Amino acid sequence: RPVPRDVNGKPESESYMEYFQAIRALAAIGSDAVLIEAIKGSGIVEVPLDLVELRAHRGGMSKHLTNQILQTLRNPKSTEDELLSAIIITWLSHDTDLVPDLHVVLAKANLESQVVRYACTALQALGDHSNEFGQLALNLVLTKTNTSLGLNILLNLGEQGSELLEKWLESCN
Repeated sequence: RPVPRDVNGKPESESYMEYFQAIRALAAIGSDAVLIEAIKGSGIVEVPLDLVELRAHRGGMSKHLTNQILQTLRNPKSTEDELLSAIIITWLSHDTDLVPDLHVVLAKANLESQVVRYACTALQALGDHSNEFGQLALNLVLTKTNTSLGLNILLNLGEQGSELLEKWLESCN
């Protein structure tokens, strides 16, 4: 069920805490189908950072569940909240087959957006070291809001990221 909101549109704190506790429990017991529905149906597009670790012992999510997420990632009419929920689930899924679809989402997203931040977090968690991800990170360095994210990604990409960063620094001089 959706988390109730106060008059300012903020989640009510008690309901918000209950939501976080519930999705932690669902992740820990491995109830992926219910976890996905809770994330999609809550109206909240954030989760505790330890959620991926809580469900990690379960391994990858079933393809049946991740295929449902593909529909949202590939639908050009998906709302930002729908995309954010799908990206969160992708992050939790451990399904590296979803990496190309995240690249497509990133190619269409505003580099200053929350969609980009969530997708980059998911791609890092899924172990993406592609040239495409490195180039996106370099583009993020040039943004106002996601500069540190871009730098962090480049540094985590190792030699490839260092080379891109070095070329960018040389072009600044």
